Amino acid sequence: LFIFFVMISGFILKDDPDSRQAIQILDAMISAIPFMGERIKDFFLGRSGDLQVIYIHHVATATLALLMIIIEHSRRLWTTAKPAFHALILTIILSLLWAAPLHDGISEVAKGPWYFLGLQEFLHYFSSPLPAIISFIVWLLVIYFMRFMSSRLYRLAGYFLIITAFAYALLTFIGLFFRGAYWEWVSPAKYNENRHIVLNPWVPLWKTFIDTLRPVDSVLVLGRYEGCLNCHGGMQGFSPSHAPASMGCASCHLGNPYTLSKTAAHRGMILVPGNLATARLTCGSAHCHADITTRIQSSLMTTLSGMVSVDRFVFGELNQPHGFFHINDLRDSPADIHLRNLCAGCHLGQPKNLPGEAHYLEKGGGCNACHLQYDSATVHWVERYYRQGIKDRLPQVHPRLTMDISNDRCASCHIRSGRITESYAGWYETLTPAEKISPNKEFRIIEGKRIFMKTAADVHHMAGLACMDCHDSKETMGDGTLYAHKEDAVKIHCADCHKENLSAPFKATQLDAEARKILALRDYLQNGKAYAVAQKSRRPILNIQEMEGGKIQLISRLDGQLHDLRAPGKVCNAAVHSSLSCQACHSTWAPTCLGCHNSFNPTSKGWDFKTQSPIRGTWQEAAGLFEARQPSLGVRVIDGKREIIPFVPGMVLSIDFRGISADKPKSFHRLFAPIDPHTTSRAGLHCKACHNNSVALGYGAGRLDYSIVNGKGVWRFDSEYAPLSEDGLPPDAWIGFMKHDATFSSTRLNHRPFTTEEQKKILRVGACLHCHGENPPFTQRLLFHYQEMIFKRSPRCYLPD
Repeated sequence: LFIFFVMISGFILKDDPDSRQAIQILDAMISAIPFMGERIKDFFLGRSGDLQVIYIHHVATATLALLMIIIEHSRRLWTTAKPAFHALILTIILSLLWAAPLHDGISEVAKGPWYFLGLQEFLHYFSSPLPAIISFIVWLLVIYFMRFMSSRLYRLAGYFLIITAFAYALLTFIGLFFRGAYWEWVSPAKYNENRHIVLNPWVPLWKTFIDTLRPVDSVLVLGRYEGCLNCHGGMQGFSPSHAPASMGCASCHLGNPYTLSKTAAHRGMILVPGNLATARLTCGSAHCHADITTRIQSSLMTTLSGMVSVDRFVFGELNQPHGFFHINDLRDSPADIHLRNLCAGCHLGQPKNLPGEAHYLEKGGGCNACHLQYDSATVHWVERYYRQGIKDRLPQVHPRLTMDISNDRCASCHIRSGRITESYAGWYETLTPAEKISPNKEFRIIEGKRIFMKTAADVHHMAGLACMDCHDSKETMGDGTLYAHKEDAVKIHCADCHKENLSAPFKATQLDAEARKILALRDYLQNGKAYAVAQKSRRPILNIQEMEGGKIQLISRLDGQLHDLRAPGKVCNAAVHSSLSCQACHSTWAPTCLGCHNSFNPTSKGWDFKTQSPIRGTWQEAAGLFEARQPSLGVRVIDGKREIIPFVPGMVLSIDFRGISADKPKSFHRLFAPIDPHTTSRAGLHCKACHNNSVALGYGAGRLDYSIVNGKGVWRFDSEYAPLSEDGLPPDAWIGFMKHDATFSSTRLNHRPFTTEEQKKILRVGACLHCHGENPPFTQRLLFHYQEMIFKRSPRCYLPD
């Protein structure tokens, strides 16, 4: 008992995360002893958080007790020189090969000493420590009373002790090698993710003495000497918050900071920290961003839940395009293989294994995907050292970790599908062959030989606003809630900035810790008195502030520039348009892909983004026509509220299963997807752009004409494109003229095209505009006095029949 106390008290006196967990367990166990628990605890452990009593017992009480025990034993057994020498040599060798078991202060895995882990594992299976206390007492009593037992009982007691000792050894083995953070089951191979002490095995003996760290060699960082800086101390390029003097190297890269040996220091090192698989050990360590690395695991950038559900629905593996899924859980169904071949490469959890500037073909990288910025000097060193293999000198410049997320960081992923970042900047993709053009002001060629043509940019982009000026940290990095689709996760709304009598009711004293940290790092966000509030999330909008004098302005997060916020125009408040979203009128265009064909080729070489390995047999995709045109309009119904929003062809596609499944035929789907195009214009679209526009109504491009025939008003539509054989509709249509599809026709639940009755109402107004045009006085009366105008219309006005 005294030997155990000396061992465990010495471990506790390290006062690192491992020892603090051990004393918590001892405290709870001793306190649970009936009647005397608290007194025993006070005697052996003293007050919580105070190690003085433990220290006194360790160096005095237990030492004196052990001295008496040793003297008593020496009367019966005196060790001869040979075994003593062998023990001494073995102890010296072990001490030279293994460094002290000090917790690095970074890893969230905390465990007691190895001989304590069996007890920790045993306690894990019970809600109270009493079973462990009773078992321990029984074990001691059996040992004590063995000398009074008969030979038969003595033998049984021996078996009992051997079996329980073996069981304890098994529990110790499990606790040491198969338990990670939060007592999760882990593979012992995942050392980097689940270590709890910094070990330094197999350092050559002749390097041991020069390997010892001294203050003169190292910088004291976070309470420890950082040996990494002995070699990497000249590195430049850091932001103040992440400079080595503030946090060292091991806070991000792990490894062993307590050694000067390169081999030992690099053991367990993570070359590219920030990957989501290890982010909680690096960016999410206790001193840094633990909350963010936890909640980002449930963000849509990580889960891709909506992409998975829609893809499985299209492949016939779900009965609705909705649910909560994770891209890491893909299996081997046709839909999942399709995702693994084509889509799963674009999510935040994709690992990045080598340093280097992010580009359009590189996805993932976790935290670094957004927060690590490379300049020309950094790119030079990375290319030289890692790509070209010239290693005569260590890199001298480190990429900068920053909160200033430029739009090109977003573009790395958001350049596919809705192509939001490119649309925002006024570029739309074409299928023009790269060899037929040269880059200029009208064309861009990006990696993969994708061609973008210039068109109208979003008014907010032209004003200098970045993506992060609207989308805050909890939108982009998750707020801890699982969302099925991206529009569910987006909390910002146009009316949060643009409304009559905009207010800023949120005071600085109400901000949470993360918001206060953001303000501290951006001094230009500290000028205002109060903050606006997002109506949907009820979170403060830190860069919309009430300034001195009472004016409310938006502050750009990247450059600190002030922007005035305009209230909506009078036309936006017309009652007849109360169901229109802002985007329905102010989005000038959206990228439109007219059809695609998917087929599985069992002989082609492909790539599996889940296993990160080449495969034979892959899904292949052939695109249709790319256009930039006004989006179609449709209806979203949420909680009984009807809203008209923009849509684009989301999946007008055919799937050929013949290469992967003999049981499935070809299938065809015509699904439109809701979109916020991010192509906002200051002035909204004119009335005819919707009421007289076949694309807006969902019919597709063509001639939509109104004529008077035999005293009756008649609308006719002639499509620009020939109908498809699969369903008889043109490739860009959502519905047929004056028809309604009652089946699933959207990639979302509760989203649909206009019904026949809704089309009639829209075209009735379109008939008025066909004759009267966009005359402002007329359209004003139409907006605000529509029913009165219809009632008092002239006999010459023919409404549609």
